[in-house]
Amino acid sequence: MIQHLHPYDILALGSVVRWHTLRTSRAQTLADHKARVALLAVWLAHRLPPGRFGAMDELELLRAALLHDVPETQLGDLPNPAKQAVNNWLGEIPGEVGSQDFDTQMEGLFWGARGCPNPMATLSSTAGPLLRAADVLEAAAFYWVEGLTMRRPGTGHLPTAILREAMSVVAREVPELITAAGEILLAACVPIELIEEIERELAA
Repeated sequence: MIQHLHPYDILALGSVVRWHTLRTSRAQTLADHKARVALLAVWLAHRLPPGRFGAMDELELLRAALLHDVPETQLGDLPNPAKQAVNNWLGEIPGEVGSQDFDTQMEGLFWGARGCPNPMATLSSTAGPLLRAADVLEAAAFYWVEGLTMRRPGTGHLPTAILREAMSVVAREVPELITAAGEILLAACVPIELIEEIERELAA
């Protein structure tokens, strides 16, 4: 799939900025995010029980992590509330609900224009959950360290709300890696008391 990218797609990864609707102490580029997700995903994978993750799984996971979000070089990193609003609108259009998801639609258009299928649509049952877990954990860790917007209506303390959402995704996708996810957040200077509190809530 990487061979189907235009050179512009690759170079633009260093220019697309994330978090543009929230204040952060430094700008995070898409390239920064993707590199961290790739390494976190493989780090998490090697904490699965023996026999669950092999060399070919690692190649697939690394490729997926490097390719995920590449379509954002065309549209930028749209805020999740905007995506949700679009999804709600698209959901009212007759047709298959799954085909109306904004991210899926944009990814399909992006990769289709480059003459290949959407690589995110064919991830294995091993790589898909690991990528989704690493993606949200990277975001939560980044915002805990760099986030400056502390509150948003309906969220309470925003960095904590992002942490809770990330851990709930991990619990849904790869529940056996909750402890490993906590290690990642601890490395981002999240208080251990908060991590343990979230873990207890998820276990209840």
